[in-house]
Amino acid sequence: MKKTIVISVLGALLVVGGVFGGIQYTDVKQELQQIQASYTELSYKYEQLNSKYDYLGQQCDYLSRQYEDLEHQYVALEYQYQVMSKRGAEEEDAIADLQWQIVYWKDAYKTKPGPGWPLREFRSEEELVLWLSQDDTDSNRYIPNQFDCEDFAHVAVTCL
Repeated sequence: MKKTIVISVLGALLVVGGVFGGIQYTDVKQELQQIQASYTELSYKYEQLNSKYDYLGQQCDYLSRQYEDLEHQYVALEYQYQVMSKRGAEEEDAIADLQWQIVYWKDAYKTKPGPGWPLREFRSEEELVLWLSQDDTDSNRYIPNQFDCEDFAHVAVTCL
């Protein structure tokens, strides 16, 4: 009887173990299916994020190239601005110098010498230009209305 009890207990344990093993197998199988489903879902999300990462990487590269192009354009425009601003100052200086010369020579033919200087007046600007073009101070021959040192000194003194 002890043997039958032991065998029945062992049989019961086997049945309980089989049932428990079957339950565990079913639970493990369900867990495995859940893990596979989670893995599939996570794999899908990973692929989405990876493609989004690749797209953003391409966008970043594109924007970096655009930024470099804009930076080169900025440097070129800054250089051009500096050149133009320098040229503008040089042009302004040249214009101011020409305006001063225009003002200086505009009424030069009307200039009258001070006391003790010979009077030399011109009727027009053309006459002054003709007189100045006849300057022949290197030769020994005398040309009427020749521009001599005294006249030059007088013009320099009266215009300053």
